[in-house]
Amino acid sequence: MKKSVLALVLVSWLGWMSGGAIPKAQPVLVRQGPPGGFGPAGLAAKWGPGAPLRPPAPLVDVQSTTGPSADEVSVGAFGAAGDGRTDNGPAIQRAIDYARAHGITAVYFPPGTYLVRAAKAGPGAVKLANGVGLRGAGRASCTLRLDSGQFNPPALFYQAWREEPEVSNVVVAGLTFDGNLSQQRFAPSYQFCHALSINNGHNIEVQGCKFMGFRGDGLLFGDTDELTPDARITRNVRVHDNEFYDIYREGCMFCCTEGAAFYRNWVHGPGYLVGGVDIERHSANETVRHVAVYENQFDFRQGFGPVERGRRVRYRRAVTMGFFYAGYPQGVADGRSGGHQVRDNTIYQGQVDCYGHTEVAISGNVFTNFFEDITGVSHLTPHVILVADARTSTGLVRVQIVRNVIRSQMLGSGIVFNNYTLSSAEDNKIADVKLAGIQLLNASATVLHNTIQNVGSAPAKAAGVLVSGDCNGVVIAYNTVRSTVTGLANPTSCAVELVSYNRSKVPPTIQGNRSVNMAGGVIVEYAGQPKYALLLDNR
Repeated sequence: MKKSVLALVLVSWLGWMSGGAIPKAQPVLVRQGPPGGFGPAGLAAKWGPGAPLRPPAPLVDVQSTTGPSADEVSVGAFGAAGDGRTDNGPAIQRAIDYARAHGITAVYFPPGTYLVRAAKAGPGAVKLANGVGLRGAGRASCTLRLDSGQFNPPALFYQAWREEPEVSNVVVAGLTFDGNLSQQRFAPSYQFCHALSINNGHNIEVQGCKFMGFRGDGLLFGDTDELTPDARITRNVRVHDNEFYDIYREGCMFCCTEGAAFYRNWVHGPGYLVGGVDIERHSANETVRHVAVYENQFDFRQGFGPVERGRRVRYRRAVTMGFFYAGYPQGVADGRSGGHQVRDNTIYQGQVDCYGHTEVAISGNVFTNFFEDITGVSHLTPHVILVADARTSTGLVRVQIVRNVIRSQMLGSGIVFNNYTLSSAEDNKIADVKLAGIQLLNASATVLHNTIQNVGSAPAKAAGVLVSGDCNGVVIAYNTVRSTVTGLANPTSCAVELVSYNRSKVPPTIQGNRSVNMAGGVIVEYAGQPKYALLLDNR
């Protein structure tokens, strides 16, 4: 068999547009030969827990010194006082209601600190209105703060969907939302104090804001556990140029949502029980599609995750995509969870995982993780990018992991596929992980042109690529696996290892891989199934 047999490999290169379709897989020419050098220069010197904490870039602040525009109304005209003492909830509500009744597009907050005392019962303090946005004088000078001393306080701003079935065409900008977390009291299981939640609507934009100190989420879009398909859904949502700090559950959550973008945000500090961004389907009646998370910085080097995880560690999930609970009806993926992009993010001390979503592209991200022992910590795995099935589903397909740079000292792998098919890992650079650089577990994928360096440890050596279980038609080609450590301290056993019996119809094709300084050879086959894989020009 010649190299030309592998000249065409189908790789789905997913594009995302709001409401757009996902292109089908297209043939691309496989390059002949290994990729080039490893990773950004000097990256390792910048990744430790003592490294300086900086925003990814100057974040946009929507500032105004001229007061409300002609199509806005000031909350001050309705009795709001930004003195940090007065309860402004009723005045803000009057301003929103007036704007709604008179077709005014936003309420304006002059500089100041606006205290809001939530009602003792109910889902939130201030009701949002269809077509009415919120604009402050700038997040550095305008703060909305939840009053202290409350027990299980509800959301700060929310959609009362029985009264206002739709909240659409709104812009929220130039405000700091402060949940005053350290001054509140909560039941241990309580996670429902959000800064702002919208369950049903479209054309929603949040920009130039800061969200801090909330027990639930900074932002929540869509609804959960619907009785009928997509009864409440958000569409065309944009969240950009914001800062998220110390949010207990999630910085931003997308539930029943179709078409959303989360970009150029800074997510950092303590908290994030579930993750920085949570893209989650809760029941069969919801659609969660086409969410793009890109060009953000997730920095978890400072601060710890919640103690409720079992132990306090810094390492957390930057982006998580999930479909848990009852799972797919009859266990068959229905195409209503996926089409997402997670690309070009900078992630410190964090991971990305995908459970049960399909047609996903994870590309161009840079991960830097120092070692932490996460034994006994819930909602986490040590793998940097994990694509897995939380149950036993069929039809989990097409997750492409491309051009990521992974440096991680966690006791896991760089990339793991579990029970997914028609997927690929291509052009990734992986170093220092303590298990195999890439794992395929009962999965079908192409593994092409990856550079894998110094994986494993001296007492527990690891392979560059590990294949386990029934992996049908796997192609592992033109990868470079190297170790820069010699002698007994060499952590890397081999370039590719087959570790179990494979009952698939099409055996693996392993071709053109290059290894440097392996402790145990180039290709290691499973002893109980010798000569099963097709091996071509590996050295």
